[in-house]
Amino acid sequence: MNPANIFNSAKRGVKETANYTCYSTFCFNDSQNEYREPFGQLKFLNDESLSPLESVTYTHEEDTQVLLLPITGALNYCHAAHNEVLVRSEQVKVIEVKKGASYTFTNPFEKEWINYLHIGFKISASQQKPQSTLQDIQFRKMDELVSFGFTGETKDQPLGSIGIYQGRSEGHYNLRNPNNGVFVYIIKGAFEVQGRLLEHRDGLSLWDTEEIEFEALSNNAIILLLEIKLK
Repeated sequence: MNPANIFNSAKRGVKETANYTCYSTFCFNDSQNEYREPFGQLKFLNDESLSPLESVTYTHEEDTQVLLLPITGALNYCHAAHNEVLVRSEQVKVIEVKKGASYTFTNPFEKEWINYLHIGFKISASQQKPQSTLQDIQFRKMDELVSFGFTGETKDQPLGSIGIYQGRSEGHYNLRNPNNGVFVYIIKGAFEVQGRLLEHRDGLSLWDTEEIEFEALSNNAIILLLEIKLK
């Protein structure tokens, strides 16, 4: 087996109020644990939920590239330098955040909670200057990965892939750069990835490999892969 670390969903850090819940796969803000250190360029991966009409604001201590992926519902994103933007499920928002700048997510619904992934990446010196973009995820068919990118096509840029799979369907992912790592996150259902069982909201970091192989163990299972620079 390739070297790997499993990040079990039951061991995530939790921050919870009456209107907001955040499950942190890695150490994040006050949630610190030596066994949940960030993976390469990937700084944080948070599974967050927000109650109707509520807002939450974030500020980072260094330049950060943020990926926003709504799972259920939609949310409004607002940055000091930009107008408010609605981001729906089956869309991804890539955000450039400067050190010390703030941005806000708001639930626009009057009665429904929303759930989204809030993911942050370090910006390396060799990367092209990141820019804010909004992209649709075009699921053309089942059992196929759909890629979404960041600014530029260099091997130093993070690359995301997502797919919906039926039970017992197999898939694979070939790395652009064998020196990179891949973080696998199970949004829904269960998968076997490189011989390891992963269930709902589990994560897996992989390195020293050129290809990732996986098999869905449930119907309509959703897998997210993030290829990232390790050093």
